[in-house]
Amino acid sequence: MTTSDPLRIALERALTDFEVLPDALTDEATLEDLGLDSLAVVELTDRLATDLGRDLADDTLQPHMTLLHAVTALRSPR
Repeated sequence: MTTSDPLRIALERALTDFEVLPDALTDEATLEDLGLDSLAVVELTDRLATDLGRDLADDTLQPHMTLLHAVTALRSPR
């Protein structure tokens, strides 16, 4: 997927470091579908917090979230 949304780009870049194939990165794919368990999702959240230079709660992302919902969660202030 081609996007100019910086949060989506950061999420996709981080997910490829978790060995997720770019073709699997669809709006409807859940983090769990992409092979991430709850611990990996916390690690992903920590990675995104560093990459984005923001504090993110460990529960910002959840395994059942689609990529579209994950971007929305990253955009929402906490």
